[in-house]
Amino acid sequence: MRRILNFTLGPTMVLVLLIVLGVQFIPGEPLVREQAAASSALQGSGRTLVVTSTADSGPGTLRQKLSEAQSGDKIIFDTTIFPSNTPNTIFLTNSLPEISQGNITIDASNAGVILDGSNIKQPCIDCLFINSNGNIIQGLRIKNFPAAGILLDNCQNNTIENNLMTNNKEDGIKILDDSAYNTITQNSIYNNREKGIDLCNRGNTGLTAPSIIGFDLDAGTIAGVTYANCTIEIFSDSSDEGEIYEGRTTADGIGFFAFNKGTSFTGPHLTATATDVAGSTSGFSAPTSGTRRSCILQEGNNLPKTPLQPK
Repeated sequence: MRRILNFTLGPTMVLVLLIVLGVQFIPGEPLVREQAAASSALQGSGRTLVVTSTADSGPGTLRQKLSEAQSGDKIIFDTTIFPSNTPNTIFLTNSLPEISQGNITIDASNAGVILDGSNIKQPCIDCLFINSNGNIIQGLRIKNFPAAGILLDNCQNNTIENNLMTNNKEDGIKILDDSAYNTITQNSIYNNREKGIDLCNRGNTGLTAPSIIGFDLDAGTIAGVTYANCTIEIFSDSSDEGEIYEGRTTADGIGFFAFNKGTSFTGPHLTATATDVAGSTSGFSAPTSGTRRSCILQEGNNLPKTPLQPK
């Protein structure tokens, strides 16, 4: 199928007519809003557990709080021990307890918490292993683990938000094929040995990453195509992941998106992720190369963008 799109790219408001040939998206599972929201009902109804120690194990540690946690509980970090402006490190020596209770929140958004796996001797150890629904992980800095920063297996409706994941020996985040509707948003993911976000064997419904079809680093503009009504997040990176979150926009009803940051992107490469209406997030798109790319075929065309209808 061919689509003809014209769009405004950049502050000069130049309307662009783009012909996109052969962009194929692998369809995911049916998107059901009710299913995507079903497991969140218990969130926030439990206790608040406070991590007060940087030790790997023992009283007040993250390991102990994960072992104690019940569905609906929230784990936070004492900011006198983990100040946000001078983060403290928890050096782990083996795997943390699995997050199997469901509806658990780990919130380090107001604290400075580094989880470091460089002292782990066993292979294939992830920082966090989630195999339940409705969990929220936010504000952690996860690095140097023998496997993935976060592994999601047989789970739905989890949110991974505003975390940093770097220098892990496998993926930043890996989502296995029996998991879906997991939202990955506004994280800093970079310098991992394998993928930044790996949808293993069609994990997260196999949602295809967006295609970037025009951009200008200096102008801070980008455009592309994806599924209809997806939320698009834009990142700068030195390679093909997403170190610096640049902003977000929403694709229209035919899957076209455009974003104007209002100032220059950091670069040197741009990537994008898509999150569909049911909450599944894609991996990172192919990175851009160079400082700009455009397909301006007709300036001054202010006709609405429309898809080319197949015969």
